[in-house]
Amino acid sequence: MIFDKKKNAAVTIFFLAGILVVFAVFDFVKQDIGQDRLEQLTTHMDYFLNVKVVNGVYLAEEDYYIEQHLPQSYPESLHEEKLLMISKLVEDYPQTKVVLIPTADNILTDYLPWQAPYLQERNLLTAVEDAIGEDHVIDVFPAFVEHVQEGVYFKTDSRITSVGAYYIYRQWADRCASFPFWYQLEKLRTVKKDFAGDMVAAVGVKSRVVDEITVFPHVLTKKATINYDNQKWANSYVSEGKLSSEEPYAYFLDGDHGLTMIDTGYKNGKALFILKDSNANVVIPLMAPHYEKIYAVDLRYFTYDLKEFMKDCDIYNQFDVLVMYGCDGFLEQFEY
Repeated sequence: MIFDKKKNAAVTIFFLAGILVVFAVFDFVKQDIGQDRLEQLTTHMDYFLNVKVVNGVYLAEEDYYIEQHLPQSYPESLHEEKLLMISKLVEDYPQTKVVLIPTADNILTDYLPWQAPYLQERNLLTAVEDAIGEDHVIDVFPAFVEHVQEGVYFKTDSRITSVGAYYIYRQWADRCASFPFWYQLEKLRTVKKDFAGDMVAAVGVKSRVVDEITVFPHVLTKKATINYDNQKWANSYVSEGKLSSEEPYAYFLDGDHGLTMIDTGYKNGKALFILKDSNANVVIPLMAPHYEKIYAVDLRYFTYDLKEFMKDCDIYNQFDVLVMYGCDGFLEQFEY
């Protein structure tokens, strides 16, 4: 059953209230009985009463489910810690470039509830530029502001779409590539029409709103040799089986792995070493035509010594280094 919060709200509220009374009686008789169900019903009550934030997700305008990032969750000490880390990386690898992807609450601000708090990520980007220099930072904020109506974010998920990935790629290619590969947004193919992402899961109520997962034809047809965590091999940038799994976004690069090593098949002697979060999984295949080798590291799951591993991988004499995170991911996950 798909709930529609615009219809039959009063009937549903009275119904749920009655169930809550029943569970309250059970709790009086036996401690903790039905505790999980009570929590679920509380979530449903919040949803139907049109509460504007449920389980850390803003129920925003235009049917967007937008992840909440409260400023107090990211203290100044955390910012300073990450700035020190990125500064040290740039000191060791002066060729490093940094892409920080704005979260939806910073771009879709007009859709948020009135006076909803959110972390000002532009300030984070400025602090990174001050710490390592503007030449090391690729600013994708203006592109996201300009093209937000094209669907750079999912409505039901916290991560970027293939459209968002395209505009990140273009900003990166303008700075770091001798020529941009020709991708056309109008040729995007839909591979899943009923994607309900992580934000809907966080709210805990099935939504009538769904997204489409799309991909560029070149990503589908271009073969590569890919090694995940020195355990699993693949010859495609996408994993078809993931579309019917509990995590369809893992369709791109098989989801999150500590180490992904890619032999692209392009013989140009160039290599890329990228430190990243989940957002980068949809961007990396677009960058593939520019490199022969790509090493992608997700520090959450990476089990090796990063510095030693980077030395071992630098067989092409100063590979390109890229740090690509959502702004929240950079503060929460960038640690080595």
